[in-house]
This record gives sequence, structure tokens and C-alpha cells, in this order.
Amino acid sequence: MGRGRGKQRKEAEAAREEEERRRLLEASPLRKEAVEAMRLDREGRHEEAIARADELAAKHPESAFVLHLAAGLHQNASTRAAGDGSDGQASVMHLVYARDFYAQAKRLAPNCVQIATGFAMAKVPSAKDYEPDREIMRALAISSPTDPAENNVAFDLDRTLSTAMDRLAKAREAALFHSHHIMSHMSAKVIPRVVVDMLDISKREGAATAKKRAKKALVERFDYSARAHLTHAKISLDFARGLDPNIDKKPFLNGILDALNNLVEEFSNSLEIAMFRAKLLFVLGKYCSVELECDRAICMEEPTDPREEDVPPGSIPGEKPEDRKSYIRAELKRLVQKLVLVCRDYWCSLASEKQDSFRLVGLKSLHEHFVVFYQDVQEAAKTISDALNFVKKNKSWRFWICPYCVGKKIPDIDSLLQHMRSKHPEGGFWTKLLSVLDPKPISDTYQGATICQDSEENYVLHFKRMDHIFKYLFLRAADKIEEKSFSQIREEKCRKGVFILEKIKLKLNNAPTDILRSEFNEACAEIRDLWHYFLEISLMDYRVAISPLAMCFILDRLLKCMTEDKEAVSNSIDAAAINAVFPFVDVCPDIDAIFPNVDDAPDGNDADTSTSVTHGQSDEEMSSVDVLNKENRDENMLFLHVVIQSLWNLRCFRDEILRAPPVTILHINENFCIADLFYGIFFAWEKNEHNGVDVLLTSMKDNLCKIANGNMFQKLQAGKGIASEVVATILQALHMSETPLHFDFNYEIEEREVSPVSCGDCICRTHFLFGIKFQVQMSCRCGKCFGEKEHTTIFYRLDASSPQTTKIKSFAELPVLYDEKSCFEDNCKHCGSPKNVDVSPSNTPHFFTIGLYWFGDSENQVQLSEVLVGIAHPIDIKLLCKGVHSSAKYSLASMISYANGRYICFARDQDKWLICDGETVEAEDSWDQLLGRFRGCRLQPEVLFFEIIK
Repeated sequence: MGRGRGKQRKEAEAAREEEERRRLLEASPLRKEAVEAMRLDREGRHEEAIARADELAAKHPESAFVLHLAAGLHQNASTRAAGDGSDGQASVMHLVYARDFYAQAKRLAPNCVQIATGFAMAKVPSAKDYEPDREIMRALAISSPTDPAENNVAFDLDRTLSTAMDRLAKAREAALFHSHHIMSHMSAKVIPRVVVDMLDISKREGAATAKKRAKKALVERFDYSARAHLTHAKISLDFARGLDPNIDKKPFLNGILDALNNLVEEFSNSLEIAMFRAKLLFVLGKYCSVELECDRAICMEEPTDPREEDVPPGSIPGEKPEDRKSYIRAELKRLVQKLVLVCRDYWCSLASEKQDSFRLVGLKSLHEHFVVFYQDVQEAAKTISDALNFVKKNKSWRFWICPYCVGKKIPDIDSLLQHMRSKHPEGGFWTKLLSVLDPKPISDTYQGATICQDSEENYVLHFKRMDHIFKYLFLRAADKIEEKSFSQIREEKCRKGVFILEKIKLKLNNAPTDILRSEFNEACAEIRDLWHYFLEISLMDYRVAISPLAMCFILDRLLKCMTEDKEAVSNSIDAAAINAVFPFVDVCPDIDAIFPNVDDAPDGNDADTSTSVTHGQSDEEMSSVDVLNKENRDENMLFLHVVIQSLWNLRCFRDEILRAPPVTILHINENFCIADLFYGIFFAWEKNEHNGVDVLLTSMKDNLCKIANGNMFQKLQAGKGIASEVVATILQALHMSETPLHFDFNYEIEEREVSPVSCGDCICRTHFLFGIKFQVQMSCRCGKCFGEKEHTTIFYRLDASSPQTTKIKSFAELPVLYDEKSCFEDNCKHCGSPKNVDVSPSNTPHFFTIGLYWFGDSENQVQLSEVLVGIAHPIDIKLLCKGVHSSAKYSLASMISYANGRYICFARDQDKWLICDGETVEAEDSWDQLLGRFRGCRLQPEVLFFEIIK
């Protein structure tokens, strides 16, 4: 009863307060005038209403409700003017007045949620950042808000909300609604604009300047934005990358990592931040944390759409959010694969005694590891525990299961038969089945790691070959192994077992009754095979389930050992180490090249019982491209087909094109999008779907002519070699069609446009795979002229008919020619003499491409041709490009050559060489055999693609 009276008393007091407030408000003559102005506006007499409100505001500048009224009327007028497009200038002026009145009203009533919300909305429609986000967040955070009726005369006309609590709830609801609009506007419009500006400053004025500006303009201003933090991190990384090689980069990189570590909890669903952290951890040698961060990111249940966070804006490809999320997950998986390869290299560097210690895995230690570090994967620890208990009791690692009974473990075949006859009699089925069976045993075919006992009688797994383990881990990182838990394997075996038994029953029922007939013997043989298959399916082996867990345990041990080994973690980090994972992880070599002569299934992994492995490419993969349609065999199309085949045969380039559709972030003529055409052609060849390829090739030809401002294929008709020109045009077109940093923000169309900027900092796929960056220093003997330039090239041009070129007798003489072609020839303006030029490449690309231009005919050109075709063996990049500081081996991967009046592509396919001419694809076992086929004609190489050997 006491509680009821107290509630009634509070309600009565609130009613009295409400009535007193309404009486005071209605008694104010000024408020009545304001109400009349509001009434005029609602009657459609907007100009009169605004004039009355402006007059009241001028006379009563200390009245919050008058200023709020004036602000709201001007804001509505701005919206009307912008909506009908009648007067853009009027819309802007009304908005200026609205912001001014709101600012004055906020000063008088700082705790009014409606005034704060209106002020925030008035700040949105402007190219200038008036910080509407901060104002709306302030509105939502007001702890002791005033009654909205005090500062809004609209409540005098609308009396539907009877209490202050109702009015306040409605005001908060409106503020929350508008906050979504405002924050979306900031994320989609304002922040990307600032990000683009900061990246542009970084390119024009350097990362050091941009780093300081980004700290204030992005991190401090938009502290709630992952994109803002990531932009600062990227610019800081560029700053560290550009430091002098003698300066230790680790303190700078650790500073970036510390800043990102502080954001993990706030942006727990950010794939972009997780990816950046994982890559940074990799560069710093914190290998244990790399795997953990990659796993955390890949397993995010509801990650943020990368389009809201990527840097530069729009750089993550994909039409749908899930496509973009998949793109980042794939990048993270490549990073884990790279981590596995680093572990393999580290293990290979160890002494043999240390190497052997990783081959041994104690099951007790394995169980403790999964209990402590994988608490969310309890089934793994339970499987190990069950295995130890089972082998202790039964002295065996394997058992049989009944497909109808859950959880029962049967030690041998006789016990299985006895169990099934007893628990599942099935009439006379078992008697009839036993009459045709023979006692064929199921041998122990397990070929995996050996399990033995140590001196303390603890079970230990001993792996014979570590390369099996590393291949398993490499495939597992890319989800190319279908992992199943022990319980899932059991469920699948039960389903298969039931199906086989039903099939046996059917065969028994349909078997001839005459045992002398041959059909009877055939039916019995088939039933015996099915029964033997049933026994194999019903077999469970704990060793098969434990082996993958043990291999993951070995990886964790290696990562921990590597991280703690000071010799394994480099004391200095160079730009190449950063470039290996930023912005993209290096494309991994072909798996068969990494793990030669290693079976798909690692130790103990039978595909039927535990792990299914699907990876790699067929032996005929390279020749899977289609030949040209017989109805479309004109010379131009045959030639273009050969050119595209030469690029298709570059596996890493093909994988880059196919792993995601082209990035469509540029405001350019869609007819020039060569990347789209490549994706279409490669996708069709990959799926062995040939319809439409001719159309794509025709479009490719037309677009190349448009880019070249003329029909370059006319030179082909005139008998002139054009392969070099076409390949150079293709690479340049690919670069321009998907370069995220080649844009400016156009505020009128609110999109990014291509801008003619330097491609020194380009991160497109073309530069990533083919680009070489040069630092060029120029000086003169007089000492008055000195300068530095940066130059990036994706294609080396060489005049095969020049007097210098035709004198070449070995491939080692090519660098001199390259230096001459890349020297930026210029004369000193003081003394007139040529400048001395020093060209120093700062990176080693994945592909090194040389284009040769052949003019005329001479014996020297024949000699050069013979030199060039003899280059199948690996060569050092120092022979290809003078000035490279680090050594890297390259091998010829693909070549376009002219011979006997037609173009031919030669391509390496593992240990064979393919010959493609647009109509046929043939193979030779060696380079010498390939050359032997063309010994009677003159080969004229025009484009040479060299691939790095990792």
C-alpha cells in the first residue's frame, strides 16, 4: 500500500509541475508571438514567418526558444530551396542563418537535445567540415536534458505529448535517427575526402609532412573512424619505409603497432585493422601473434564492410560486402602461407639435432597445449584424451563403429559382427550374409607418423618427413584442406555404413538361388567387396585424427621458437621486407615448386578418414586455354591470341587477375578497361568455357587501338614486329585501369577521377608484379649541377637493330644498354656537357620484362637472336639490371617470338615447355628439344618474361 501511495504522490507532483510550466509559458507575450510565427509557417506563408522570426530574434537575442524558432525556419527554407533547385544561393544563405541562430540558441540552452540535433543537421550540407558528428554525439550524451517544450514553441501547437518524459524520449529518438544519417555522411563523404587529401600530400610533400597533418586532420578529428587511423598508419609506414637504410626502422614500426594495438577492442570487427596489424607483426618478426591475429580476423562473425575502412577509399575490390570481406580473408590466408614458408626456412637452418626435436610430439604435451591455448576448441583436447584412454585400455589406436549406435567403440571385426547380429538382427540377413563371406582381414594400413613410448611410457608421435607437415600446413592455411573433427568423421562414416548395408541387403535379395550359376558367383563377389568396403568405412583410427593436431602443434612450437630466437628475427628491417606484405602479400610460388615430390596427403591423412585435400592444377593446366575459333582465324586475332597466352602462362599474373575482379574505383571511359577484358578471358579459360572469348579478344584489339590512338595492327600487315609495342600498351593500360592512387576527388560529381600523377608510389597489380623503381642521381663535372629523380618502369625496351645491340655476344652485356636507355639524358645548363648519371634500382620485381624491336636484317641480328634464345637457365638480376644491391635469380617463364611468318609463344610448364601459336598447343620435354624444332628457321624473340625464383 505504501508503494502505491508513493507512486500516486509522484505522479501528482509531476502533473502539478507540468501544469505550472505550461501556465508560465502561455503567459509569456513573447512566446505567443513566436507561436504565431510558427503558425504562419505551417499555413505556407514561409517568408512572412521567417521575417517575423528574424525580427523577434533581433529584439530578443537572449531568448532560446525564439532563436530555436528562427534557426528551424531558416533550415526548412534551405531544404525547400535545395529540393526544388530554384535558388542554390538562397539555400546556402538560409543554411548560414540557421547555423548562426542554432549556435546562439546552444549558448543559452546547452542541455536542449532538440537544439543540438538541429544544429548538427544544419552543419551537414556543406563542403566545409563544420563537425556535425561531434554535435550529434554531444546531443546523445547530454546527461541532464531540459524539457524540449521550454525551447520549442511547436509544442504549443501540438499538445499530443503530455509529459516532459514523453517529449524527451521523442527528442532522443529523433537524435539517434539523425545520428545514423550524419555518421554515414561522415564515413562516406567527409572522411574519404580528407584521406585522399592526406595521401596526395604524402605523394607531393613526403610522408613526414603528411604524417603530422594526418595525426591532427584524421586521428584526432575522426577518432571514431577506423579509416582515419589506418590512413595515419599507412602514411607512417611509408615514412618508415623511406628512411635511410642505416636507420633502424623497428622503433617506428613498433610505434605504429602500438597505436593499432590500442584500437583492437574499439574496432574489434575491423578486418582492415586486423590485416594491417597482422602484416606489421610479420614484418617485426612477432610470428606467434601473426597467426593469432589472422585467425581472429578470418573467424570474425560480423566484420565491418571493408568499403567503409579501406585506404585508399575504394581499393578493396568486390561488388558486394561479402566479396570484399572474402578478398581480405584471402589476403590473410596468403600471409599465413608465407608464415609457413618462413617456418620451413627456419627449420631448415637449424642443426640436425634441433631439427629432430620438432619431429617428436608427446601426446601428453599435445593434450596440455590444446587445453591451455585452444579453450574454444574443446573437441581437439577431448579427442586426444579419449585416444590415450582407449589405447591404455585396448592396446590399440583403432576401433570399429556400428552405424546404428552412437558412441560405441568395438575393438575388432568379430565383436562388430557379434554386436550387429545381437542388436540389429534384421531377420535372416546376417545368416545369409555370413554364408557368402570369406574371412578377409582388415590390415593396419596406417602409414603416418610412428607412435612409440618414451622411457616414462608416455606416447610420442614421430614424424618421418617434415616436408609433408609443411605442405599440409601450407594447404591448410588457404582452406585447401577440408578439416573435420573426429565426431564429424564418425557421423559421415555412419551414413556411408548404413548406405552400404542397404546396398548389400538389396544384392542378397536379388542374388540367384542356384549356386551353380555364374551370376551367383558374380553376385557373391560383389557382396564380399561391399562388405570389405563396409569394414574399411567403419574403421576409426585415433592416429589419423591426432596427426593434424600434432602438425599444428609443431607449427606453434616453431613460431614460438622463431619469435624468441634473436638470430632468426633480423635486427634491421629493409624496405624489401615491408614491400613483401604491404600493400599486398607476395604471390606464393606454385605449390609443386615449393614441395616437389611430396604427396598431397601428409603423414597419416587418409582422404577418406580424416582430411580431404584439394589444391593445385592439373598437369595439362597450361594447355587448357582454348585455341582460336576456326571461323575467326585472321592474322590479327591469331597474333593477339598468342600475346594473351603469353601472359596467361605467367601463373602469378593469372592468379592476381582471377583472384578478384578488377577494382572499379576510377571515373574513366569504360571502353578502355583492359583489366575487365583480361578477367573475362582468363575466367573463361579457367572454367574451360570458350563461348564469347572471340568477342572479348575483338574488344581487346579495338581498345588497344584506341589507347594507342591508331591501328597498331596495320604494322603487322606491313610485316613489322609489333609484339613489344602491344605488350607495353597492355601493361600500361592495366596500370591505368586499376591504379587506386591515380585519382583526384571531384567534388562536383563526388567521385574520383584519373589524374596524371607520377606512378612512383603506384600500388596497382601491374606495378606490384612488373614494376621496378629506380633512384636516379645526376651530376656534372663542373659541380654546379646536381639532381635526383625517381623513375618507375614496367617494361624494358631494347632496339635489337642498333649497332651496340647487335654486337652482344652474351647476355651479360645487356646491362650497359639498359643503363643507356634509362639515364634521362640531359646536358648541364652551366657547362653544356652531358650529365653523369647513376641509376640504382631499389626493388626486385616478380617479373622482369624485356621488349625487343627488330628493324632491318643483318648477320649481327642473327647472332643476337641466337644469344637470346639460349637463356633458359636461371640468371641473376645483376646481369639483367646494373646497380641492384641484392642478388635474385630469375628464369625465363614465357617468350613471344616471330618465326616463319607467324608469332609463337614459348612458356615454361614445370619441367616442360609449351609451344602456342593461337591454333595449337604442343609440349616439348626440354628447352633444347624446343629449339631443335625451330633449328631450320630464324627465331626472332620480341618479348621476354623472366620470373623470380624464390
